[in-house]
Amino acid sequence: MVGLAWRFGGMSSVAPLLLPAGEPACRRDRLRLAAASYLARFTGPSRVHAESDLQIYLAWCAERRVDPLVVERAQVELYVRWMQEVRRFKPSTVSRRMSVVTGFYRTGASGSTTVHVRSCHA
Repeated sequence: MVGLAWRFGGMSSVAPLLLPAGEPACRRDRLRLAAASYLARFTGPSRVHAESDLQIYLAWCAERRVDPLVVERAQVELYVRWMQEVRRFKPSTVSRRMSVVTGFYRTGASGSTTVHVRSCHA
Protein backbone atom coordinates (compact mmCIF):
# COMPACT_ATOMS: atom_id res chain seq x y z
CA MET A 1 0.00 0.00 0.00
CA VAL A 2 1.17 3.51 -0.78
CA GLY A 3 2.48 5.47 2.21
CA LEU A 4 -0.33 7.81 3.16
CA ALA A 5 1.12 10.04 5.83
CA TRP A 6 3.77 12.68 5.55
CA ARG A 7 5.64 14.40 8.33
CA PHE A 8 6.16 18.12 8.52
CA GLY A 9 7.56 19.61 11.68
CA GLY A 10 6.50 16.56 13.70
CA MET A 11 2.87 16.90 12.68
CA SER A 12 1.40 14.19 10.50
CA SER A 13 -1.27 14.71 7.90
CA VAL A 14 -2.96 12.74 5.18
CA ALA A 15 -1.07 12.99 1.92
CA PRO A 16 -3.74 12.32 -0.68
CA LEU A 17 -1.71 10.56 -3.30
CA LEU A 18 -4.76 8.40 -3.69
CA LEU A 19 -6.54 9.79 -6.73
CA PRO A 20 -6.41 7.82 -9.96
CA ALA A 21 -3.28 8.36 -12.04
CA GLY A 22 -3.46 11.36 -14.34
CA GLU A 23 -5.54 13.49 -12.00
CA PRO A 24 -4.50 17.15 -12.06
CA ALA A 25 -2.40 18.45 -9.18
CA CYS A 26 -5.15 20.88 -8.16
CA ARG A 27 -7.46 17.94 -7.43
CA ARG A 28 -4.81 16.36 -5.18
CA ASP A 29 -4.32 19.73 -3.52
CA ARG A 30 -8.06 20.04 -2.87
CA LEU A 31 -8.15 16.59 -1.30
CA ARG A 32 -5.09 17.42 0.82
CA LEU A 33 -6.72 20.69 1.92
CA ALA A 34 -10.03 19.00 2.72
CA ALA A 35 -8.28 16.32 4.78
CA ALA A 36 -6.12 18.87 6.60
CA SER A 37 -9.15 21.08 7.31
CA TYR A 38 -11.03 18.17 8.84
CA LEU A 39 -8.10 16.81 10.84
CA ALA A 40 -7.16 20.24 12.23
CA ARG A 41 -10.01 20.02 14.74
CA PHE A 42 -8.39 17.05 16.49
CA THR A 43 -5.39 16.85 18.82
CA GLY A 44 -3.45 14.09 20.51
CA PRO A 45 -4.74 10.53 20.31
CA SER A 46 -8.01 11.67 18.73
CA ARG A 47 -6.04 13.17 15.86
CA VAL A 48 -4.04 9.96 15.40
CA HIS A 49 -7.20 7.82 15.29
CA ALA A 50 -9.12 10.19 13.00
CA GLU A 51 -6.18 10.36 10.61
CA SER A 52 -5.85 6.58 10.57
CA ASP A 53 -9.55 6.12 9.86
CA LEU A 54 -9.45 8.72 7.08
CA GLN A 55 -6.35 7.10 5.57
CA ILE A 56 -8.10 3.75 5.44
CA TYR A 57 -11.12 5.27 3.71
CA LEU A 58 -8.99 7.15 1.17
CA ALA A 59 -6.98 3.98 0.47
CA TRP A 60 -10.23 2.07 -0.06
CA CYS A 61 -11.34 4.74 -2.53
CA ALA A 62 -8.02 4.62 -4.38
CA GLU A 63 -8.07 0.84 -4.68
CA ARG A 64 -11.50 1.08 -6.32
CA ARG A 65 -10.68 4.16 -8.40
CA VAL A 66 -13.35 6.18 -6.56
CA ASP A 67 -12.62 9.89 -6.42
CA PRO A 68 -13.24 10.83 -2.76
CA LEU A 69 -13.97 14.42 -3.80
CA VAL A 70 -16.96 13.36 -5.89
CA VAL A 71 -18.49 10.36 -4.21
CA GLU A 72 -22.02 9.01 -4.29
CA ARG A 73 -23.83 7.70 -1.24
CA ALA A 74 -23.95 4.19 -2.74
CA GLN A 75 -20.14 4.13 -2.85
CA VAL A 76 -19.92 5.08 0.82
CA GLU A 77 -22.42 2.32 1.60
CA LEU A 78 -20.16 -0.14 -0.24
CA TYR A 79 -17.35 0.99 2.05
CA VAL A 80 -19.54 0.15 5.06
CA ARG A 81 -20.29 -3.30 3.60
CA TRP A 82 -16.57 -3.84 2.99
CA MET A 83 -15.80 -3.06 6.63
CA GLN A 84 -18.58 -5.37 7.82
CA GLU A 85 -18.26 -8.31 5.45
CA VAL A 86 -14.66 -8.35 4.24
CA ARG A 87 -12.79 -6.87 7.20
CA ARG A 88 -15.36 -8.22 9.70
CA PHE A 89 -15.11 -5.18 11.94
CA LYS A 90 -17.33 -4.98 14.98
CA PRO A 91 -20.26 -2.53 14.80
CA SER A 92 -18.48 -0.12 17.14
CA THR A 93 -15.46 0.04 14.81
CA VAL A 94 -17.64 0.58 11.75
CA SER A 95 -19.52 3.32 13.57
CA ARG A 96 -16.33 5.10 14.65
CA ARG A 97 -14.81 4.94 11.18
CA MET A 98 -18.00 6.19 9.58
CA SER A 99 -18.16 9.10 12.00
CA VAL A 100 -14.78 10.18 10.62
CA VAL A 101 -15.94 9.77 7.00
CA THR A 102 -19.17 11.66 7.57
CA GLY A 103 -17.33 14.40 9.48
CA PHE A 104 -14.88 14.71 6.59
CA TYR A 105 -17.74 15.22 4.13
CA ARG A 106 -19.70 17.55 6.40
CA THR A 107 -16.65 19.76 6.72
CA GLY A 108 -16.14 20.00 2.96
CA ALA A 109 -19.66 19.63 1.68
CA SER A 110 -21.87 21.52 4.13
CA GLY A 111 -23.93 18.43 4.90
CA SER A 112 -24.44 17.34 1.28
CA THR A 113 -24.52 13.61 0.55
CA THR A 114 -22.39 14.20 -2.53
CA VAL A 115 -19.20 16.19 -2.58
CA HIS A 116 -18.77 18.26 -5.72
CA VAL A 117 -15.53 19.99 -6.55
CA ARG A 118 -15.28 22.74 -9.15
CA SER A 119 -13.26 21.86 -12.20
CA CYS A 120 -9.56 22.61 -12.09
CA HIS A 121 -8.20 25.52 -14.08
CA ALA A 122 -4.79 25.40 -15.71
